[in-house]
Amino acid sequence: MFGGGAATGAQAYSLFAVHGWTALWMPAAAIAIVAVVGWLCVDYANRIGAHHYREVIESLYRSRLVGTIYEIGCIYGTVLGLAVCFASLGSLTVSFGLNYWLGIFVMAAACTLGCLFGTATVRVISTVLGLVIGVIIVLIFRLDLGVAGGAAQGIIAGREVFTSYGKAWYGCFYFAASNCGTMLALLPVFDRVKNRKRLTGTIALGFVLNVAMFCMVIYAVLNSMPGVNGAQVPYLYVIQSLGVPGLANIYSVILAAAVVTTGITLLYTYTVRFRKFVKVKSDRLSAFIILTAFELVGAAISKFGLITLVSKGLSLTVWINIVVLIIGVPIMYFIRTREESRKHD
Repeated sequence: MFGGGAATGAQAYSLFAVHGWTALWMPAAAIAIVAVVGWLCVDYANRIGAHHYREVIESLYRSRLVGTIYEIGCIYGTVLGLAVCFASLGSLTVSFGLNYWLGIFVMAAACTLGCLFGTATVRVISTVLGLVIGVIIVLIFRLDLGVAGGAAQGIIAGREVFTSYGKAWYGCFYFAASNCGTMLALLPVFDRVKNRKRLTGTIALGFVLNVAMFCMVIYAVLNSMPGVNGAQVPYLYVIQSLGVPGLANIYSVILAAAVVTTGITLLYTYTVRFRKFVKVKSDRLSAFIILTAFELVGAAISKFGLITLVSKGLSLTVWINIVVLIIGVPIMYFIRTREESRKHD
């Protein structure tokens, strides 16, 4: 889940830090929700042999209508997620005096090439780039701890709330709901995680790493308050304020990696989901057509701006995911599990 919106600091700022000291612990609650729902969805998918998100939802709910409603929200959320990735890289290129659409082109080309080479490539790219992202975030966090006069310690010690606890919890569930959808959409990437022990270990490790990285990014953003307010790429503002020569350039490479990783994993799901509907002889050609369609729409929507997309754009998907995934999946998983156990009694 640590992709474009996270690595730019846009989620850290607009969903957590903007509310105050609650930003330090609410990400753990949000990511725990994602981890539990993600585990339930992947485990159920393994049990029924599902290959994409709609099969899981329709089987859990025994309803094509719920599957259709969820898929509408999922496609909308994926296009918005892709737009966030495009906006992240576009905003980054602009911050270095380059054309916005250059970043879009680089992003689209990298995503297309990554998706066309299949699941193994997607998994390797995600793993390697995720490790690199983690290293640079730890480095920046250590540098930020030494900043004199930072705002974070005062905000935390005084338990300052800039908005309200209600809005802070809304930000928490907004983040959790949007990322629960992403977890289910990434089902093809979990194709080798077929036993519960390995699945539990994978998700537990992901939980720990994501909480650690989010908290480090959020602390850095809080430390730059109030100057970071209004920054299109909040984490870049943090890095530039540290004044370390070359660090912003290194971060730019890492951000590009995070954005491309997220874009590839989001898009690959839909090459699997919709390939059978594109009637051409070559699987790669059908994948290319699907990728191009999603990329064109995502690129156009990206012009609404990174912060706007992260904080407001995903509202439709969020409410669908709260009902269908966060509330519904644990209930339906329990019901289906009980049904199976009764059959074996």
